[in-house]
Amino acid sequence: MLDNEYFELAELMVEKGAEVNIRNDKGWTPLIWASTKGRIKAVEFLLKHGAAVDVCNNDGWNAVTGAYFKQRIEIVDKLLAKGAVFSAKYSEAAMLSAYQNGHINIAKNLLADGVNPDVENEDKETMLIIAITKGDDAMIKALVAAGANPNARNKDSHPALSLLAQNGKNELIALLIDEGADVNLQSQSGRTAANWAANYNQASTLELLHSKGANLDLRNEDGWSPLMIAAEKDF
Repeated sequence: MLDNEYFELAELMVEKGAEVNIRNDKGWTPLIWASTKGRIKAVEFLLKHGAAVDVCNNDGWNAVTGAYFKQRIEIVDKLLAKGAVFSAKYSEAAMLSAYQNGHINIAKNLLADGVNPDVENEDKETMLIIAITKGDDAMIKALVAAGANPNARNKDSHPALSLLAQNGKNELIALLIDEGADVNLQSQSGRTAANWAANYNQASTLELLHSKGANLDLRNEDGWSPLMIAAEKDF
């Protein structure tokens, strides 16, 4: 009925006592079905008549989860406005997917709802590393505020501080250190954030790291310390 948009008949049935949150044997409600299928008018009709936004089917999907994974973003926005939250079973995957696909507000809403900020992608990189790679300063700050691991590494074992040091992101470097980042954490090749700052001629970053306890004599696997690199580059 809703599939064919027979809303007058549906209205009459609701008036006669039809249950708007009825579930089938797999736990699907009309709202989960309409949201997943992208039937926006049906979603609006069901919400108008009090459909429960957070009921999950037997697989753990609720309406907003189904809508998101089918990329029904307009429906996602409507459901979130009604107080919907992603089902716990899929919230981490939804947040990571939302961020990677550019749906920043959805990702931030999930983060604010307490979803694990250290969820990893297929390369075992956390959202903090992904945000640093994207150059997304606002998301970096949001993730740190949510308790993201400041010592996270990328797939090549380089710590978050090292990635920031390459680009002279002093404000973010100070933020991560204040939140517990190890200023002398080395990659598998022995490189620290100070190594990268020296390599990329980031003099002010090197000074900041040193003021925060960076060991400028710590050598990488090639035998180079940050101090030696800085001297070689004459800064």
